[in-house]
Amino acid sequence: MSDARVLHFFGGKGGVGKTTLAAAYAVRLSEEVPKHRVLVVSLDPVQSLSDLVKKKLPAKPTKLQAGKGEGGLFGAELNPPALLKPFLAEYLPALAKAAVKGTHLSDEEMGKLYQQAVPGLEELVALFHVVELLESGDYDRIVVDTAPTSHTLRLFDMPAQLRKFLGFVKAGQDRAAPAPSGKGKKAAAAAAEATPAGFLDQVGQKAEKLLALLKDPARTAFHLVALAEPVPEAQTRMYFTQLRERGLPVTEVVVNQVEDHEGCPACQGRRGLQAPHVRKYQALDKTVPVNLLGRREVAPRGLDGLKEFAKEWAAGKETKALEFSAAVTLTEKEGPVLLISTDPAHSLSDVLQSRLTDTETQVKGTKGLYARELDMAGWFNALRKRLKEKAEKAFEGAPKAGNDVPADLLYLRNLLECAPPGIDELAAMSVLTDALVQERFKRIVVDSSPQVTNVRVVELADTAKTWLGALHGILNKHRAKGLGELADDLAAMLKHVKRFEDALASPSESRFVVVTRGEDLASTRTERLVEYLKERKLQVERVLVNRVGPKSTCEKCENRRKLELNAAKAMEKKIGLPVTMAPALGRHPAGLRELKAFRTAWYALSAPPAKIKAA
Repeated sequence: MSDARVLHFFGGKGGVGKTTLAAAYAVRLSEEVPKHRVLVVSLDPVQSLSDLVKKKLPAKPTKLQAGKGEGGLFGAELNPPALLKPFLAEYLPALAKAAVKGTHLSDEEMGKLYQQAVPGLEELVALFHVVELLESGDYDRIVVDTAPTSHTLRLFDMPAQLRKFLGFVKAGQDRAAPAPSGKGKKAAAAAAEATPAGFLDQVGQKAEKLLALLKDPARTAFHLVALAEPVPEAQTRMYFTQLRERGLPVTEVVVNQVEDHEGCPACQGRRGLQAPHVRKYQALDKTVPVNLLGRREVAPRGLDGLKEFAKEWAAGKETKALEFSAAVTLTEKEGPVLLISTDPAHSLSDVLQSRLTDTETQVKGTKGLYARELDMAGWFNALRKRLKEKAEKAFEGAPKAGNDVPADLLYLRNLLECAPPGIDELAAMSVLTDALVQERFKRIVVDSSPQVTNVRVVELADTAKTWLGALHGILNKHRAKGLGELADDLAAMLKHVKRFEDALASPSESRFVVVTRGEDLASTRTERLVEYLKERKLQVERVLVNRVGPKSTCEKCENRRKLELNAAKAMEKKIGLPVTMAPALGRHPAGLRELKAFRTAWYALSAPPAKIKAA
């Protein structure tokens, strides 16, 4: 148990059990120090915490369990849009007021561009709120259930990005203000010191304070939750590296759902598959402990279940007891098929056992299967460089360095730093629309990011249209002043957005297959995702329940299988879509031969309705 740390983040790939572990850890803290007020809060838009504790949690913390005196366990599921509303009421006018005239653009136009960097801020504002709850003294410890990997990494990047953006805004103001000298300089400095910080300065200070807290190993801990499987392992290793690069303190890796030494040969076969992945986690960093938690036949639910689980976890015996001694297949008959990964934590290379890059590569051993792992960071950097060069070209003769750089050049030179968060995913949209327009492939299959990021890509069209449209409208007015090339680039990007939007809306061009597990908590998330996609009139073909156990004479395996089937049947009934079952195999399928064999083992949960012949 961490001692003096007051802020605990639980993160990992979607479906690894981080919500359960975050809640159980909060229970552990409140049980061990009953006088403390411990808050478990969810930043995950999927909002599984309420489902887990079997109680609808409001945005305002509510007591879940009494402790001693004022101590106890509290829970909350934050509502970022509600927190964002009062923030924007001050933030947007402050940005408009801070705008100054540039060489080509008026102060009003600059203000409109500044105000486009708003989408995605709700998560950061929610994180600000968590810090405020901590600093208020109302809570002694806060445990945070985060969104899946790539979404959370972006969230942790946002304080630095916001600080950088506000730096551009302030730099523009400084360039526009006349420089005082002599006594006037001293008077201006004294006045600035005596004047309360403006709202934008306060926001910048919050971002600085948040960054310092996140990187302080004495106060903050990051608990990385993983599974001993190939894809989660690849993502966890990437996540670990990315957190370290950002200076965030990873204090432990928790490997969840590890098979024990008991059970039938199938149980032990699964355990054997887990061993190499656990060893790789242990090799990440000898100073970071790797703790193992066993797979439960029935996952903990409700406070009573979490208390029992927390008690077993706190005993610390599982790691020692569990110690190890030292998706997609395609028919080539359909014509050329492109399989593309847009998940920053790529795993296609591992699954296909083929070295993939950001170039379409024919998969060895196939006649018409091509694969690509999209380098979104590389694409985004190339776009950043191109836009910067065109901005510089439009301001020939203007100062390019020092305090005389015009505010509009400063903004346009750093255009993508001022973009709404998540706009880097335009890369995925652009590559997919290129493939659609070129019509080189009969089918395009997308291995997307986890649920939250996947939803963000679906919503990206609206965000991108608003931002690009506002920017294009302003730049297009000033074509004669040299901004035409930049405006044309943005117009081309808008066309990509429209093509992507049309493809998503067309049932003949796109369809979603929602992949899940046969578990209660996963079922609830799946239902919400399907409902969300249907509300947006997007075509959902089916739900695929993965890794369902086969029939077995082992009591433990058979109980698990029945629970998985019951969860799948309940899902099919509630969602009203066909459910396909993919069985758990003796090993994780990798390579074309095993993937093809795996695909032939899929089966429908329910028989399709009989066709009624016309009389």
